[in-house]
Amino acid sequence: MIESTQDLSEKDYKKVIAMHYFGYKYTYFNPILGIILLSTLVVFGLINPEILRKEFVFLFLIGLFLILRPYLYVQNVYKSLKTNKTLKENTTIKITDENKIVTTAGENTSSIRLKDLYSYFDKKTFLLLYIAKNQYLILDKRILSDSQYEGLMSTLKELRIRKR
Repeated sequence: MIESTQDLSEKDYKKVIAMHYFGYKYTYFNPILGIILLSTLVVFGLINPEILRKEFVFLFLIGLFLILRPYLYVQNVYKSLKTNKTLKENTTIKITDENKIVTTAGENTSSIRLKDLYSYFDKKTFLLLYIAKNQYLILDKRILSDSQYEGLMSTLKELRIRKR
């Protein structure tokens, strides 16, 4: 049985949201496209300054948006969580011997069986347990002992929960 009480900071939440966002490999496409677009526009602008027209400014703004899109996404999701009061003071997560996850946040309690998980995403400091494609439970690995973490990972592999 694993039981942990975690109180994640704003920085931690934003880090996890960014990890989730960049977990999809195609999300790297927008910032890379924005950098290519901006660098091309700057080079052509330096070579031929007469090119600075409305179209140039429009393309420059699109490139800037593509670069800033991940930052804007993280800020928007965090603001949404904060507004909906989804971010509780302390979250208690229990993983029972019957392979159930019981989460208590404030007065709300929910449970799910480990075998019903969609997938998991393992990073250096956090483990994201996906309940659905875009709904996840954050587990702070800094709170878990090595044996608890290894036991949980072996249970996920035994249940054939796919790694994201």
